Amino acid sequence: MQVTVANHQIAAVKVLSYPSDRRTSRYINSQALPMLKQEVIAADSANVDTVSGATLTSEAYLRSLGNALQQAGGAGA
Repeated sequence: MQVTVANHQIAAVKVLSYPSDRRTSRYINSQALPMLKQEVIAADSANVDTVSGATLTSEAYLRSLGNALQQAGGAGA
C-alpha cells in the first residue's frame, strides 16, 4: 500500500500488491478496490465501512492502509 499525504490529508492511495491468482479474486478486487479508495479519500481516514461481498478484501485493505498511515506519521489513522 502506498499512501500520499498532503497538507495532513489523504491525497492518494495505491495498492501495490493484491491477490490476482484466481478469477474470483480479480473480480472482487476490480470491484472493491476502487470503492475503498474513493471512500478513504473522501473520508480522509481509514475508518470507513467494508464493501458488502468483499469483507476480507476490505479488512485487509483497511489494515494495510492503517499501517501505511502510521508510517506516514499518523494522518487519518
